[in-house]
Amino acid sequence: MIRRKQAVILDLNHLLSLGIKKQASLIHLEPFDDKILIRFRINSKLVEIGELDTVKLEDIRDELLSMAGLDIFDHKPQNGSVTTKIDKTKVRLDIQTLPVINGEKISIALLNLDQKLPNLSELGFWGQNLKLLKEVDSCSRGIIIISGLDHSSKSKTLDNLLEKIAKENKSVSVIETKPNINLNKVNQLKHTVGSKVTISMMLEALIRQNTDAIAIDTIQNLKELKTLVEYSSKSRLVFATLYAKRASEVIT
Repeated sequence: MIRRKQAVILDLNHLLSLGIKKQASLIHLEPFDDKILIRFRINSKLVEIGELDTVKLEDIRDELLSMAGLDIFDHKPQNGSVTTKIDKTKVRLDIQTLPVINGEKISIALLNLDQKLPNLSELGFWGQNLKLLKEVDSCSRGIIIISGLDHSSKSKTLDNLLEKIAKENKSVSVIETKPNINLNKVNQLKHTVGSKVTISMMLEALIRQNTDAIAIDTIQNLKELKTLVEYSSKSRLVFATLYAKRASEVIT
C-alpha cells in the first residue's frame, strides 16, 4: 500500500513537473473508450502529451482530491485548490473533477507562483498594439477591457498595465477572485464567491476613496459594468477582463 502511494506521488509529480516545464496553464486527464488522454493547454492551444492507464488515473484522482481536502468517495463534480512545491517550484493547483461516461475527467489549472510576471512583449504584443499599451500610463480617464478565452493571459496583461500605472505614483486597486501574483504598489482585494460583500460594494468603497485606477478581474454582470463605466466618466481610469471569443462580442 505504501509503495503504491509512493508510485502515485511520483507519477503525479512527474506530470506536474512536465506541465511546469512546458509552461502549461491547464492539464487535462480525459478518459475515452480505448485510452485516457493527457493534454496540456499551452498558449491557449490544446496539445496532446501522452496516455495514461485507468488504474493510474483513479490513483492520481484520489491523491489530488486528498491534497485539496476533497472527498475521494464523492463522484459528483468537485473543485478545490492547493498550494504545494514541485521540484522546488511553488505552484497553486486548481483541481476540478467531472463525471463522464468513461469515468471522471480531471482538469488541473497550474499556476507557477515563483514565475516572474512576463512583460507585454513576452505575452505576444508587438507593433502598434504594444506601443498603445505602453502609453497607457499617460491616460487619465476611460475604460479598457481586456477580452479573450480562458487561460489566454488576460490577467497577466491586466497585471502588467496595473503595475505600470502604479509606478507613476497613482493609487491603483484591483478586485480579484483568485489573486495570481503579488503586484508592486497595487492594492489587491480578494473577493470570495458567495460572500455578503459583493464586488459592487467593493467598487463603491474604492470610488469613495478616490482611487486613480480601478480594475476587476473579471466582470460578472451588467451592474458591475455600469458602475465601471460611470466611474470612468469621472476622470478616472478603469480596467476589466472579460471572457469573449472575439472583440466584437465585448461590444454586444
